[in-house]
Amino acid sequence: MANIWQGERVRLRAVEPEDADCYFGWSQDTDLARADYSIDFPMLREAVRKWALEPATKEPKDDVYRWL
Repeated sequence: MANIWQGERVRLRAVEPEDADCYFGWSQDTDLARADYSIDFPMLREAVRKWALEPATKEPKDDVYRWL
């Protein structure tokens, strides 16, 4: 059975609450942020957890969805 969300090199999946730790680590790396299109203000770990929980539990609406 084929998985429409996964190919040989890419797998799309939903955001999970556990992703907050990874996002928090990225938010602490200002060298990485400089290479990105924007530099975010520092966030508390708990704020990042809330940020990750929102898309992890929200139903898609109007074709809006966050992928990883």
